[in-house]
Amino acid sequence: MTLDGRLRIAAESAGGLTILDVAPDGRWIASRDDFFRDMPVQGPGESTERDLSWLDLSAASSLSPDGKMLLFSEESGSMGVNYAVCLRPTDGSAVVRLGEGSAQDLSRDGKWALAVVPTSPQQIVLYPTGAGEPRRLERGGLLGYDSARFFPDGRRVLACGHEAGRSVRCYQQSVDGGPPRPVTPEGATRGEISPDGRMVAAITTEGVRVYPVAGGSSSAVPGTTADDQLIRWDRDGSVLVFRNSEIPATVERVDVKTGKRDLVRKVVPVDPTGVLNVRSVVLSEDGGAHAYTFRRMLSHLFLVGEAK
Repeated sequence: MTLDGRLRIAAESAGGLTILDVAPDGRWIASRDDFFRDMPVQGPGESTERDLSWLDLSAASSLSPDGKMLLFSEESGSMGVNYAVCLRPTDGSAVVRLGEGSAQDLSRDGKWALAVVPTSPQQIVLYPTGAGEPRRLERGGLLGYDSARFFPDGRRVLACGHEAGRSVRCYQQSVDGGPPRPVTPEGATRGEISPDGRMVAAITTEGVRVYPVAGGSSSAVPGTTADDQLIRWDRDGSVLVFRNSEIPATVERVDVKTGKRDLVRKVVPVDPTGVLNVRSVVLSEDGGAHAYTFRRMLSHLFLVGEAK
């Protein structure tokens, strides 16, 4: 654009260009940035990881208790605007597409997959992993969701989302019908349910906080911050966390009463070139299998001059 407001198209390209600098003679230094996601998985009894990404934007969501099945989202443009919910054995067998949406959780018996369909307003859907029909849960006044998880009994869902004009909080509801009912106050999100189904650990601006499902006083987990990302509860009543800003990502077990941290494992891509962050980490119930998703950006640098 000239200083008097005249506009002309200087260049068109396949993919977005970022102009980094302009020389006095009008040449540009520009970059084209390409983003990818990889999804390494280490199955039960295996000692090495394999990349089980399907297309170019896969994201791990949940592993079955035995670590043999992985639920993930595929957000590639070829899946459409509402993405795809997918199931894949961790031995690398073929992908099964269950339906549209962003994958959230697998039921303990492996018969149902929980997903959020990013329509407006958003919708929670249960997909059968075998024969059967999808089921939609009542939204009540919820307009959007941050996360959704099955209770251990498989009969209830913990959904963290927001109503119009309200901040995010976590709700429980039955898969058999009925509206969502609040479990936490506003300001708590991405909740994870304890193995006995009685407590919810959720992320707040101060860190991880634990709330009784039946109501009552909540408690902060000492030493945690908003940078701690919840993975799930461990069987001993502690919580497993990681920080997605760190590479390698360190998975730690945190005692919810004392805040004591113990190293569980570190996950790091074999090729760290262009890796920006680890987006998610999921572990099987016994910790014998894991999957994670990381974002990678590769840039191409161009010198752009006037066509001769």
